[in-house]
Amino acid sequence: MAEYEAGLIQEHTQAGLAAARSRGHKGGRKPKMTASLIGKAQRMYDARQFTMAEIATSCGVTPDDHLPPHPPDRHPKPG
Repeated sequence: MAEYEAGLIQEHTQAGLAAARSRGHKGGRKPKMTASLIGKAQRMYDARQFTMAEIATSCGVTPDDHLPPHPPDRHPKPG
């Protein structure tokens, strides 16, 4: 019985999500970093005058979760 109810709930949820998508809703949380904030963070990073913590604070986010990753190291360390 519980499996049947879980299946019904899943079907109804999927139908509701599909209906919302058909109305133009995307779902999910809006990102904190807008295109302009990402540009600001990139310019600050490229200037090499600010720490990641300072960049994050100025953009109103935390460094761990919301800043784009560092560019890859072009010269990996041997060994």
